[in-house]
Amino acid sequence: AGKFTAERFGDGPVYVCVGQSVRFKAGGKVNTGQTYWHQEPHDFINVFNVEAQDGYPIPQHTMDGVNGSVEGLGVFTGLEPGYCRIACNWTNAASWLDKKIDVCVLKVELIPDYDRSGVIDDGDRTKADAGDKFYFWVNDDDDSGFEDDTGAGKMDVPGAVSGWLEFDGHTPDYDDTKVDGERDWVDFFPVLVDLKSTLDLIGTTGFKYVLKHTAGAVNAYVPNDLGPSDAAKHLRDYTYAHDHADASLQAISTSGYELPAAFLTAVQSNGKGVILMEGKAVSTTGKLVLEVQKSDGSVICSRELPLSLDGVEKMFLHKNLRAVGGGSGGEADRTTAPNYPDSLCNGKQFVFIHGYNVNRVQARGWEAETFKRMYWSRNNARFHAITWHGDESQSWAWYWPWWGYVCPNYHNNVVNAWKTAPEVKNYLARLSGNVYLAAHSLGNMVASCALMIDASVVTKYFMLDGAIASEAFDLSQYNENMLHSNWIPYESLTDLYASDWHSIFGSGDQRSDLTWQGRFSSIASKCINLYSSGDQVFDVHPKATEPDVFEVMPHVKSGRYSWAFQEKRKGSSYKPGGDAYTFSSYAGWSFNDQNPPAGWTYQTGTDPDTGAPIYSLYTPTMAAGITTNELVTKPFFGMGAGDFRNNLFTTNAATANTWLTEQNRWRVIAGTIPAMSLAAGRTSLGAVAGNVDMNTALKPSYWPDRDPDPNVDDFRWFHSDIRNMAYIYTYEVFDEMVTEGGLE
Repeated sequence: AGKFTAERFGDGPVYVCVGQSVRFKAGGKVNTGQTYWHQEPHDFINVFNVEAQDGYPIPQHTMDGVNGSVEGLGVFTGLEPGYCRIACNWTNAASWLDKKIDVCVLKVELIPDYDRSGVIDDGDRTKADAGDKFYFWVNDDDDSGFEDDTGAGKMDVPGAVSGWLEFDGHTPDYDDTKVDGERDWVDFFPVLVDLKSTLDLIGTTGFKYVLKHTAGAVNAYVPNDLGPSDAAKHLRDYTYAHDHADASLQAISTSGYELPAAFLTAVQSNGKGVILMEGKAVSTTGKLVLEVQKSDGSVICSRELPLSLDGVEKMFLHKNLRAVGGGSGGEADRTTAPNYPDSLCNGKQFVFIHGYNVNRVQARGWEAETFKRMYWSRNNARFHAITWHGDESQSWAWYWPWWGYVCPNYHNNVVNAWKTAPEVKNYLARLSGNVYLAAHSLGNMVASCALMIDASVVTKYFMLDGAIASEAFDLSQYNENMLHSNWIPYESLTDLYASDWHSIFGSGDQRSDLTWQGRFSSIASKCINLYSSGDQVFDVHPKATEPDVFEVMPHVKSGRYSWAFQEKRKGSSYKPGGDAYTFSSYAGWSFNDQNPPAGWTYQTGTDPDTGAPIYSLYTPTMAAGITTNELVTKPFFGMGAGDFRNNLFTTNAATANTWLTEQNRWRVIAGTIPAMSLAAGRTSLGAVAGNVDMNTALKPSYWPDRDPDPNVDDFRWFHSDIRNMAYIYTYEVFDEMVTEGGLE
């Protein structure tokens, strides 16, 4: 009968992984040409395969003579997990040879959620079987808790360095041994460790199951309760995310981590096996490896998952336009995304613009976090981020450090937004395919001004917490509480308002353009307004309350009423709001209370000491008699001084038109023309393509009460919650944009 061996493993039971092969060698004295491989079923045995077909004949070499010596070679490839028996047989014999080998085919798999569907399914399995690389980022930001309520706003800034190299206390999340709060879960990706069939076949006695990374570049949370349908549970199940927000992590080193017995039991008995992993080092060519080892450490089966881990900013494109608005610094332009190849994108483009009071460092956090959240909401459009100079006058409030960064000059940043818009339009125009634009807060001024130049460059525009007067999109918008308290006696005389002065001029006069009304109405059909009726920055400030410094200061930290304050203080002071560049102490809600004939005042008495006349502002009854023609050269609001006064308040339209270049128009509008409506980010708009109130329609039932203001006790969606709050609270907003844009 001769010998029969598995050449790779030697005599005895042979372990083969699905998809792997082993070569057998058989020899004996048989009739020439009659030696065959054969399969003998063993219980529920599955199939095997060899290289050749037609009865699985062994390639032969025949010696001279009828009873020559025959040697055959065969290759067995595992196709399905199970047992089978390999034997040598000849066709003219009724029995098997007594030399047979048992083969155990094992199946182990590492399968990520390639399509981020929240379910690791057959589609993901197919990609893993094909050896598709999985791309993810290194967890090098600094999360904690469920909310970023720090004044510094650095939680999401990528690139933190551990150890003595880091001087600002910005410690990377990968540098500890636990999950860093609910906000940290966005930096973990699921992998199914599929061992069930192998555990059913050989169990755990005498075997170890070891997870490795060839560069030691990952940490893992190894739970016992996540199965293939739970791949997004850490991102979308509040109870799970909250209860495991400080879960312990295991380092997956080059030497390996032995999977614990409880995990293996959960895999075998309960169909679990999903672990959650974070990148802790750059490794674009490393592999996650799962090994089945004998107790002596010899490997009997293994599986590899190619992983590419790099900084998150290597996964999206970036355009730095800070210099256009007079700023400096910021990340350089990125025209490629080496850790997110085009093959993973759908040909569409998604462009994000950050908001106001965001400096060049904080912009990185906004952009990186927005990318991550869009990623988990299954965005497959190419992601772009645009940085602009929206932080003019920003400084750290060293005198009250709990305020964090403050940026009192809002009006100048409105002008910076306008300055940046043409370059944004040009950038959008160069993109191929359908382009979807999203902006936050004052970033919407950048976006809207760009689309006013050419709206055709985008397919849809998502306005998030828009810091733009709602009347700019919808002419019907008006709110009486935007009136300054000093003007309450003149409330009915709207033609005296600075906001209405434009209406007395014809279309050929550039002064007719000094208004927020209808400024962006022509692009409204492109806009989806994602607003919050609970936005504290856009809270309705009662018109009867004077917005003086004593009213403003208590709300600096929370930002409450910020929109109303900067609008109501136009004409009353440089800050908060603006400065001389935007004429912010002119017009607005100031009065033209100069002595006659320059001002609208009348004599009400005489100074007893000097004999000089005492003048008072016109009463409402007197002011009602002021004619439109008089208002051209002598408005009821403050006229200011210098070029502003000399060029605006004239009967010579040519003089006004010459001075009112587009830049000067924006300086005047931004600093001196008050909005008479709430911000778009606070209310539904009648003229846009769609409205969604994040505070009611997209806010989950488990939303916390954070109470940033001692006078407010509620569960509202605040101004920057799309980034500040953990993804577990906000994912529906990103889902909404992906769905509306068809971005999957």
